[in-house]
Amino acid sequence: MFVHPQFSPVALQLGPVAIHWYGITYLVAFGLFLWLAGRRAALPQFAQAGWTRRDVEDLLFYGVLGVVIGGRLGYVLFYKPGHYAQHPLEIFAVWKGGMAFHGGLLGVIAAMAIYARIKGRPFLQLMDLIAPAVPTGLASGRVGNFINGELWGREADPGLPWAMVFPQSGTMIPRHPSPIYQFLMEGLLLFVILWVYGRKARGPGQVAGLFLIGYGVFRFIAEFFREPDAFLGLLALNMSMGQWLCVPMVAAGARAVAAWRAARVLNRTMRQIFLDTETTGLNAESGDRIIEIGCVEMLNRRLSGRNLHFYLNPERPNHEDAVKVHGLTDEFLADKPLFAAVADELMEYRPAPRS
Repeated sequence: MFVHPQFSPVALQLGPVAIHWYGITYLVAFGLFLWLAGRRAALPQFAQAGWTRRDVEDLLFYGVLGVVIGGRLGYVLFYKPGHYAQHPLEIFAVWKGGMAFHGGLLGVIAAMAIYARIKGRPFLQLMDLIAPAVPTGLASGRVGNFINGELWGREADPGLPWAMVFPQSGTMIPRHPSPIYQFLMEGLLLFVILWVYGRKARGPGQVAGLFLIGYGVFRFIAEFFREPDAFLGLLALNMSMGQWLCVPMVAAGARAVAAWRAARVLNRTMRQIFLDTETTGLNAESGDRIIEIGCVEMLNRRLSGRNLHFYLNPERPNHEDAVKVHGLTDEFLADKPLFAAVADELMEYRPAPRS
């Protein structure tokens, strides 16, 4: 069993200026993001889309704003809404602590959406670019938590070899070193998974969706070993606030992954039906594009009452992803009579084979 080393929170004192370890971990996180996201921007799937190192620097600026604003508002709304409703000016007292990861995540998503809109960039492509560069920053933050002796774990079996006493907790009972658990899972392991998976070109939102799933699952597991916030305790189903916030996170990630895969199935099926070049002899972009336009117009008329909207992907002509879809659901794919009816109507746009 170990005892927390009781590090000084100040790494370096220069006269009246104190440089805190936690601030250093933030700088390390930002530096790692620039380096890793810069390397990803150089990958063919992003370089060909025009992403550069300058874009990564701009994304870091927007991301920092999203983390700070979203993290603070997330803590206020998710953890202490009653307190801050009575003391609204304390919302701005960020130096007193109080940040929430899930709020920071929402802030970053909002900031990236704003950047994508301003720059005219595909939002999901942007999120896929940065997702693998995030876990190392999370790992750095967990190092800061451990140095400060905060976010300690729940009581552990004294026989656990790595159990640790955190005097900051006010007790001398052995606990799980939960910041280390989170460092290993949400930081290093998630980074390896996303970095390897994201090296190849993936469908829109796939890498970002995997990040949401991976972080949500690992954080959910870590919360079983982390001491719940004293002012909240455990909530419904004996789950912590962190675990409850992970549920919609994992659901959103799974939805992003499933929606793209379902759309890919539909796109492949449509092109097999109305754009079989071996049968039609068509392979010129102009001829194919005319067929695609007719198909999309028909689909939007046929499915107007089902909250589906099909559109052409200008970046991928003559490709299985040339026709994209908003609002695709598993229910539609499972509706075989409707799908068959759509297939029959698509046949109208399939030209006769060339002789």
